[in-house]
Amino acid sequence: MIDGAAADKRFDNVKAVSAFNKKNAAARFALVCEAYDYVLVDMPTGNDELKKFVFSIVGGVVVPLSPDASAVGGYLDALKMVNEAAEGNKGIVFVGGFLGRFNKARGNDVFVLGEAREKLDLIGVIPDRSEIAETITFETPISFYRPFSAKSKGRVAYEMLVDEIVKRLQ
Repeated sequence: MIDGAAADKRFDNVKAVSAFNKKNAAARFALVCEAYDYVLVDMPTGNDELKKFVFSIVGGVVVPLSPDASAVGGYLDALKMVNEAAEGNKGIVFVGGFLGRFNKARGNDVFVLGEAREKLDLIGVIPDRSEIAETITFETPISFYRPFSAKSKGRVAYEMLVDEIVKRLQ
């Protein structure tokens, strides 16, 4: 559980990006966190100040990897930032990472997957599937888009990832 007042106080220290009301964002973030057992925050690759704020109040961090040459380095940077955040947030846990948009027919994807399995704590692989892109278009979570389709490899992959994340956070 996230303390709204503590989140608000930490958020005051963020020298964040434009179009971003710090106090309102902190309050909304705290409200969302109180309503759910787990909240997934999709963060941009830049803006280290915003990451430091989020890492100061969250319980766990999962790092998505794209199948490109900089994926492993980005993961290691995130791990370093989480370890630094642990000095002020004793409850933070580095859960692991997952590889998204994976296509076994692309040589680079296969290479990145091999590197990730060798060097990182990889907890899932999400295939590059049209159904995942369609869920964005229809603004529907993957679990609801084709809930009864056994052929939905994207849905199954995401559900397995969520199960692993929950297991590691308990």
